[in-house]
Amino acid sequence: TNDLHDHVRAGQGRAGGLPYIAGYVAQERAKRNDILLLDAGDVTEKGDMVAFASQSRVTYAAMGRMKYDAAVPGNHDFSLGMEHLEACRALLGGAAYLCINCDDAAGKPRWEASHVFEVNGLRVGVIGATVETDKGNTLDLEATAGRIAEEAARLDKDCHLLIVLAHLGLV
Repeated sequence: TNDLHDHVRAGQGRAGGLPYIAGYVAQERAKRNDILLLDAGDVTEKGDMVAFASQSRVTYAAMGRMKYDAAVPGNHDFSLGMEHLEACRALLGGAAYLCINCDDAAGKPRWEASHVFEVNGLRVGVIGATVETDKGNTLDLEATAGRIAEEAARLDKDCHLLIVLAHLGLV
């Protein structure tokens, strides 16, 4: 998923929303055991009143119940501050939270850069990255690309497949 923007409930025509996604994921998981559920950021803002009232906690909690494997922050996920983002991140349960280009105030990585998942004997490396934003102490695109290249080279020798899970777009 990507850019959920707090659209918890189905939209017009009763299509979409988190119940639809949860049902689809459950249906696929019942048929297969090789599913990775990933989110590429912007879980928050713009959506339903219930999400607004809970400051997106209901969205993150629903994602936690769906058992996402990994997620990255999007630019909107930083909007209510780092303390709020960390509280929401905790609602994701055991999901890896990945971001190679977001540092803390001391210049150290805030979260894991990558995570390797074992899926039916296949080693899948997932590298997370987000768009440059002044709210998250993130690197610019050139520095981000450099870190991604270094991490991909490091993971390449131990993984069968690499995924860059990124919330990067036009700036």
